[in-house]
Amino acid sequence: MALPPNIETYIPQLLADYAASRRADLSLPATGALPFLIGPTKEGQIFPRVLFLTSASAAPHPKRAKLTITAELQTGSEGQDIEEENAWTAGIRHILGDAGAFEAWLQGQDATVRQGIRITKYYLSQEPMQMGMDDKGAVRGRRTDVVVHLRADELAP
Repeated sequence: MALPPNIETYIPQLLADYAASRRADLSLPATGALPFLIGPTKEGQIFPRVLFLTSASAAPHPKRAKLTITAELQTGSEGQDIEEENAWTAGIRHILGDAGAFEAWLQGQDATVRQGIRITKYYLSQEPMQMGMDDKGAVRGRRTDVVVHLRADELAP
C-alpha cells in the first residue's frame, strides 16, 4: 500500500509545477535562470530563485486541511535589475492568482498526481503581500501567499 503524499510538501510542489508550466505565458526565465525550489531545502543559496513552502497549516477536521503556501521570489540585492524583478514578481502573482487556470491544470494531470487530495478552495491570501530585505545575506524577498483548503487522505484513512 502506497502512503499518501505529505501535503505540506506536496501542495507547494504542485503549485511550483503549475507555475513552471506557465513560465512562457508571462515571459519568466527558464529553470536554469530562475529555479523553483520546494522548502525546506538544503540546496545552496543561489539567487535568483522562487522558494515555495508551507508557511502555515491547520487541520480543522481529520480529513481537511488549510495550508498557506508562500511563494517567495528571492534575489540578490546586489546587481539585480529592479525592473526585471518587478516583472517577475508580477508574473508569479498573476500565475498564482489564477485559480481557474490552476484547477484546469490540476484536472489535466494524471490521476496519480491528484490521488489522495481534493482541493476545495484556492485563493491569494487577503494579508498584504510583502517585500523584505536581509542586508546581512544581501537577499531581497518578495512574498505572495496562497491559501489552499483541501481534503487529504494523509490526515485520515
